[in-house]
Amino acid sequence: MTTVAAAAAPAFATTPQARRALGRSAYQVRKLIDAKVLPAGVHGRGRGGTLLLDPAALAALAARPRLPQSPEGPGSEPVALAVGLRPAAPDPDPDNQRAVAGWDAARRPPESAWVGWWRTGPVVADLCVGLALPILGAVSGFVVAARTIRGWTPHPRVPGLIRFATAALPAELEAAYLHRQYTPSAGSPWELLRAPRAAGAPALPAAPAPVTDTEGAPHDG
Repeated sequence: MTTVAAAAAPAFATTPQARRALGRSAYQVRKLIDAKVLPAGVHGRGRGGTLLLDPAALAALAARPRLPQSPEGPGSEPVALAVGLRPAAPDPDPDNQRAVAGWDAARRPPESAWVGWWRTGPVVADLCVGLALPILGAVSGFVVAARTIRGWTPHPRVPGLIRFATAALPAELEAAYLHRQYTPSAGSPWELLRAPRAAGAPALPAAPAPVTDTEGAPHDG
């Protein structure tokens, strides 16, 4: 028997509702849909079709716990490198030596599709290796993949682009990052997530801010 509450529950949500619920832009919501992180169906016909979203899936996405994002300074330290992924698509640059870049939640791509290339530069890359930081693949700030950084190599022709060598995380640590979210910063497809530094811990070298002038250069995000 259908209850009054169930009958009153909406059968679908719209993309404007998703923007408000998730605190993301229209572009970021579209990336979530195209990467199949946020399931959507099409209602209507032709070019005027409207994307409709499962309200339960939207609510679950909005409720994901948040990762720490402490401001940079002597009282905080990096705990993860978060990299922003586009929906999966063929990689047009043969130098990258991978068939596809990005993420598709319905068909998990190989690690090579999302662990690089990233315009972090060698200083940040060395910091990530030295701390053995996790690298978190995220679509519009929602984490979909996690590994640990073991090394890096430079791009063969584009200065500043880095490909990370990674390894699997222990299952319990991977679970602590998956199905979490953070608020992506504007301008760069990567950022260092920071947490409060433990009392008495030695200070870490400051890492340069993300380079946002990436016009004409191949990179993920």
